[in-house]
Amino acid sequence: MRRLQQEGLIAAEVNRRARIVEFDAVALEQIYSERIMHESLGLEITLQRWEPQDLDQMDVYVRTLRRAKEDGALDVWDAAHLDFHRHLVGRSNDRLKRQIKTLAEQGERFRCMVEGPTLNVWNDWDLDHELIAAACREGRRQEAVGCLARHLARSAMALGPCPRILDTGCDYAAVGSVAARRAS
Repeated sequence: MRRLQQEGLIAAEVNRRARIVEFDAVALEQIYSERIMHESLGLEITLQRWEPQDLDQMDVYVRTLRRAKEDGALDVWDAAHLDFHRHLVGRSNDRLKRQIKTLAEQGERFRCMVEGPTLNVWNDWDLDHELIAAACREGRRQEAVGCLARHLARSAMALGPCPRILDTGCDYAAVGSVAARRAS
């Protein structure tokens, strides 16, 4: 119960029933802004330490993502997606990896609020993954970091206008601002 409360999934007060927390666009914006900063830094660090086998493994994740999308296997896609993002920051320090993991878990609760990605969103995400992988493989570090920042910003914004999520007036300005700074 405490963990659910800590992750912002429920609100609980002493001697009262716990209740499920509604969608919070400001929290989504903050989480993804932090993810952009932390994951971009993690990728910058990781790219300096990668070995050829790390690049090969990244390609395996990209192929798995593509196959899972073609097969409509959302559970396989989710697992490969998580592995892909962990791999991008896999050679950064443990503290940074823990922070990234926590932010990713917090962001996941928003993704769970929608039915599942539309084909267009899936296509955008897979293209982003392929662009990130290509930039990494070709040694274009800043481009890889910029692609990752744009990918995370696109992910946050894809969650905002979904039909099951109420319009809260949040324009995701902070997400866009951080993405633009990281991409430059």
